[in-house]
Amino acid sequence: MIPFIGTSATIDPTWFQQVSQAVGVSTLVSNYGGVDLGYDFSGPAYSEFITNLNAAASQFSDAPKYKQRGSTLHLYDGIIMTALAMVATNSKDPTVYNPKIKEIANGTSGATDVHTYKEGIDALKAGKSIRFVGAGGQNNFDQYNNSQSGYILVRYDAQGNEVKVGQLTPEQTKKLSDAGGI
Repeated sequence: MIPFIGTSATIDPTWFQQVSQAVGVSTLVSNYGGVDLGYDFSGPAYSEFITNLNAAASQFSDAPKYKQRGSTLHLYDGIIMTALAMVATNSKDPTVYNPKIKEIANGTSGATDVHTYKEGIDALKAGKSIRFVGAGGQNNFDQYNNSQSGYILVRYDAQGNEVKVGQLTPEQTKKLSDAGGI
């Protein structure tokens, strides 16, 4: 098998199980590399994410396996930012709330940092503008709506755990984006 690189969608326990059954664990481990969003897996929003993820285990027993998957944090934060944008604009219409997502992610002058949905709702009710610093940390959307959070380069171990082998910082990612590389 030739080496291959996967996106964050391939850094997933279910994907690992299915592909390793098809090609064998040793073949997958020796030929796979992946690119995931870079996070440090800490902070108040990450703690709430873990609490919510563990609570989901009663309905989805594999939920805790996703605790250190950058793509999972990215999706989780995206849902919260979208919900906050809907509340901030008092609209369910994407043409109305979509621009607010970027504002909530990037913040505006004088914005209050919030780390959870509840903190965001409380700040919005108090008339404040907000910047959401979620489970994955800060998002910085550019003019193309790409988030400049940096990336990690990973592989799998034989048990299907993500192993970090390299990293691109948000600054390095921005340079690539500015050069037209994302």
